[in-house]
Amino acid sequence: MIRVFLTLIVFSIVALGIALVLPLQHTVPIRISLSAPPPAVLFLAPAMLLVGIAMLVAAVALLMFRRWGRWLGALALLGGLAVSWLASAQGAGFALAASAQVLLVLSALAWLGCLLASHHPKVAARFQRAH
Repeated sequence: MIRVFLTLIVFSIVALGIALVLPLQHTVPIRISLSAPPPAVLFLAPAMLLVGIAMLVAAVALLMFRRWGRWLGALALLGGLAVSWLASAQGAGFALAASAQVLLVLSALAWLGCLLASHHPKVAARFQRAH
């Protein structure tokens, strides 16, 4: 079960990385007016950067069997879902290629799987022994 746990973490990070470097299917038109507040799409990049950093830190913590990595991983998953929802509401989510969308879904499912697997008795025992 520990190998499954570690494999899910690595697969999730690799799938996310590949999905982010794939080219867009089409461009997203953004109009910026100096007299109006900025569109919500402009806040997607910093939000995605924060989620990505949190996910990388959580992945390292989970690979080192740190207990706080589970909480950070859950927060990163929720943050990723919120950013995905905001991107699709703004129309930016549909600019991704179909293969990138599939990889993002697989990455989220693998991340959820590793968070659930971290509570399996064999894996949870490793978290108890880690300092």
